[in-house]
Amino acid sequence: ASRQARNSREPDGALRYHGRRDHMIKVRGYRIELGEVESALFKHPDVREAVAMAVDQKLVAVIVARVPSLTVLGLKRHCAAILPAYMVPHEFVLVPALPKTSTGKIDRVLVQKAYVDGTLESQLLASSPPSAERTSDADAH
Repeated sequence: ASRQARNSREPDGALRYHGRRDHMIKVRGYRIELGEVESALFKHPDVREAVAMAVDQKLVAVIVARVPSLTVLGLKRHCAAILPAYMVPHEFVLVPALPKTSTGKIDRVLVQKAYVDGTLESQLLASSPPSAERTSDADAH
């Protein structure tokens, strides 16, 4: 077993896998370190905070922008210039703020849960109808 894996024993002796402690994920056959994606996003001058996560085999970036003019196309071009194509997020979500833990770190678990539940307050990064909340590759083309 990997040192990064979290495992426990069930009462019946079965081994239960609880995921990894690091931020390594696998999306469509590629291993991706989420920290590398976040690092690329932080290099964009208009990104204040960012979280990268995997949801249903998609790489999603949740972003707090410094300016309201930040666009998906600009972020995609920025990421494509720095990252391999398979590491460019499929979807970008803009939020006014990211939830924090009691120690002041971004609460990744809460961000992912809110995204999956559809309760993550967000606005579209690109110019699209006001009812849209998220922008993905399909929306950007």
